Amino acid sequence: MEKQKKAIGRRKEAVARVYLSKGNGTIMVNDRDYKKYFPLMYLQNQVELPLKTINALDKYDVKVTVDGGGQKGQAEAIKLGISRALCNTDVELRIALKPAGLLTRDPRSVERKKFGHKKAQKKGIHIIDLNKTVEGLTEAAAVMKQIAKSGKKILFVATKKQAKEIVTECAQKVNMPYVTDRWLGGMLTNFGTIRKSVKKMQNIDKMLDDASISINKKERLTLKRDKDKMQKVLGGITDMARTPAALFIVDISHEHIAMSEAKRLGITTLGMVDTNSDPNKVDFAIPANDDATKSIAIITNYITAAIIEGLQERETEKDKMEETEEETETMDENMSISDSSENNQEDGKKSAPRKKATGTRRTTAAKK
Repeated sequence: MEKQKKAIGRRKEAVARVYLSKGNGTIMVNDRDYKKYFPLMYLQNQVELPLKTINALDKYDVKVTVDGGGQKGQAEAIKLGISRALCNTDVELRIALKPAGLLTRDPRSVERKKFGHKKAQKKGIHIIDLNKTVEGLTEAAAVMKQIAKSGKKILFVATKKQAKEIVTECAQKVNMPYVTDRWLGGMLTNFGTIRKSVKKMQNIDKMLDDASISINKKERLTLKRDKDKMQKVLGGITDMARTPAALFIVDISHEHIAMSEAKRLGITTLGMVDTNSDPNKVDFAIPANDDATKSIAIITNYITAAIIEGLQERETEKDKMEETEEETETMDENMSISDSSENNQEDGKKSAPRKKATGTRRTTAAKK
């Protein structure tokens, strides 16, 4: 049996230890299939890229143990680790892998924590490179579109004054949950108790609307105050029955509790990152000014447009599925009708000579 080739890949805070051996193309990440570990197609393609580059997707078995960082960082760390392990098996593969950009230096040591150029300052104001903003925005929009197309929920998080109204309007437009007043500790990690408080709020609402329940004036006022308090914090997540598939965050440094909870649960994070924030903490960073209402509105509207596209594609696919089901049903009905008519004809043919036989007996009896 051939010995396994080992290599290490690092990206941001993620470290991947890759074990490569000849086989039939199985890729396991932390004892799970890589397609289950990385539900997004974009991240699956990142893992497969080194093997696809040398046309060897079904020739090697890969076993990976990865920890640290978000899912995007982990996928890129695995990509780098697989590329290095392939070079350890055959040095000539370096010729194909290096031009594709798969054998770059460990980016953790050289990656900047600011967007733009080294001297991107003017009178104390940081200048953001808009080319990087466009790249990050298109990448994040593609991810959002894919998540919306799969029918999963995206949670919008923006508790800053500048972003509250914009984010609430955009989230309601696409029927997605949102948090714009205050992030409750454990909103994701302790989701069961949050759901209980949401149900409590709904029960209070029913009690206030139901005329058959007799409540005095003082009790009604206290219930109304409790409901208003809960509505402020939990009003945007009443329809969120389970934890979301992704978080869209305005100002990741301001929403650090939401970021840490999402990271603990392995939820994909997408966010607007200003020059005072660390882009390594988020899976898909959008370099932008998170204090100006105009920039928040432009980016949030672009993201919502991508979500609307994904939802529309999902509806069209459903319609196609329904049409095909109706066609198959009509085909089955036509087949059953034709089978029944054939059976009736056969029964008629079989029963016809019996009638003739009974007729002849009667005539012979009359003659006698």
